[in-house]
Amino acid sequence: VREHIGRVGTTPFSIADWDITLDEGVGLSFSVLHKLRAEALGQLTERLLKPWRERLVKPMRALPPLPKLASARRGLPLIGVIVADAHAATLARKAGADRIYLNETLTVDSTAASASAASPTRSSSRASAPAGSSVRPHTIYLPAIAHDDDLPVLTSGLGPQTPIVANQLAEITLAQQAGAPFEAGPSLGICNSDTLALLARAGATQAWLSPELVRADIEALSPTAPLLLALTIAGRQELMVTEHCLLMAKGPCNQNCDSCSRRRSEHLLEDRKGYRFPLRTDRFGRSHLYNAVPLDLVTAVPELLAIGISTFVVDATLMNAATLKEEVARARRALDLALTNGATLSKREGRTSGHLYRGVL
Repeated sequence: VREHIGRVGTTPFSIADWDITLDEGVGLSFSVLHKLRAEALGQLTERLLKPWRERLVKPMRALPPLPKLASARRGLPLIGVIVADAHAATLARKAGADRIYLNETLTVDSTAASASAASPTRSSSRASAPAGSSVRPHTIYLPAIAHDDDLPVLTSGLGPQTPIVANQLAEITLAQQAGAPFEAGPSLGICNSDTLALLARAGATQAWLSPELVRADIEALSPTAPLLLALTIAGRQELMVTEHCLLMAKGPCNQNCDSCSRRRSEHLLEDRKGYRFPLRTDRFGRSHLYNAVPLDLVTAVPELLAIGISTFVVDATLMNAATLKEEVARARRALDLALTNGATLSKREGRTSGHLYRGVL
């Protein structure tokens, strides 16, 4: 009874005390116990909420007018690159990147290997701006999943000179409180004009459109968009994040993610069709699974530019140095050609165009 009635982890309740009375020889199936638990918690929920069921809802205040921001069509076209460390950021700059997005969540601190593994740590090895500079040379790319105790590490030093890409609502709130410039990231699922308007009122400087939008969706949104628009055009797309660290399958874990030597090796998950999906873990022990087939929308840069995209993003999170330089330079050339004469580059073999030309359904 304790084991099966006590499974309340997915509910807002916890069991503080037990008072169990059982008749001699009584027996109940597990399914009956589960049903009793669900019915009891359902009744308790209704009883707790009853005083508020009939409350009056005040009319919503009229929203303020949208700020006068440049339409997406007026945005200066840029090449943005997501990187996992400061060295990759330098390579991306040299290859032609205009803006660097640093995904520190996946950064592996090579100096932490000798750190003590006696207790868990959540230290951050954030890259710093050049000496004498008050402006960061990069924008911090925050994760889509972060618990309350993760946020202080991720947002330490947040302020007016610390631009971020917010991938969840809590990060937007923290940016507003700190006065930090923020872009609305792709994990927010930006798919319509109402969302763009809300983000503009919240103070976003740019919106990363959902990778699930098709070309017609983007073309419909951009003419009246109150924000500059970004879209990822190359790299491995993140498919899933799990709270469980899959590297624990390789043996006992000391819970010290920053100094974990397994994180320095590449890992893959293979499905029944033989596709291999890259796997990475972050400094909080979560697993990130990426698409087996890299994205290539570089060939679509001219038409994306024509329908309103301002920032073309190369996700170089999983790229080695040679691939990073090649992909960034290729994106740079594609944008330069599109601006010069509308010419395009050919698509690479074995790449996907994502959902740009075919919807999710």
